[in-house]
Amino acid sequence: MHKILNKLNYFFIIVFSIIIMGGSVISVQAEVTTVKNEDTGYRLILDDEADFLDDAQESALKEKMSEITEYCNVALVTTTWHTESSTKNFAANYFDDAFGPHKSGTIFVIDRDLNEIYLYSDGNAHKTITNSRAYSITDNTYVYATSDHDYDYYTCAYKTFEQVLALLQGKRIAEPMRYLCSALLAIILAAFINFFLIMFSSGSRKPDMDQVLAGTYTNVDIQNANAHFVNQTRVYDPPSSSSSSGGHSGGGGGGHSGGGGGHSI
Repeated sequence: MHKILNKLNYFFIIVFSIIIMGGSVISVQAEVTTVKNEDTGYRLILDDEADFLDDAQESALKEKMSEITEYCNVALVTTTWHTESSTKNFAANYFDDAFGPHKSGTIFVIDRDLNEIYLYSDGNAHKTITNSRAYSITDNTYVYATSDHDYDYYTCAYKTFEQVLALLQGKRIAEPMRYLCSALLAIILAAFINFFLIMFSSGSRKPDMDQVLAGTYTNVDIQNANAHFVNQTRVYDPPSSSSSSGGHSGGGGGGHSGGGGGHSI
């Protein structure tokens, strides 16, 4: 009897331990933080689902993101798994669910499922944080989320929001790739112009039409011209129907009105 009681006690201890462990697992899952700016009505959302950030880092990010709510909605999302085909789709769908389609705002996603960061914007915010600028920002910050910087996701997110805020405040950001592409296009264009100028100047000069006509001898002599009826052919020409013309117009299809840019990590 005593052995049976010992076994029962041991069994209950194991069950109780499992319950406590299960409760502790649930308690450490990241919570979604939402804060509303009462003056503007815009909201910030911090969803560290992947648990990349500690409490101090989340606090610092929320402070920076709260400055962005002076201009638009803003969100930060980290993830290690999702069912979307791309990080862009994940960001756009999360944005629409959180803020509503076509609302003014921006969302930064750190995606360790597809190993990419993505900055997506919509509404009025997208007029400032354009696709090219989103690519420039992620080009500037992606390196912090790589092994070269020990996967410093906090710095990656913080510097991303710093540059987003700078644009919203009317300031400039570093865009080295954009300037490099512009310089390369200018060089290529200059090369083409020089090429055609050389071809034009080196080619043999051709006479213009007036010179050709002036040097052409023409003589037309028509005598006893008569007109003769040969035959007549009937041709059926049905009237055109307006119903047979046309096609598909642009239409107001679905999809996302915003856009952005990203970088692999």
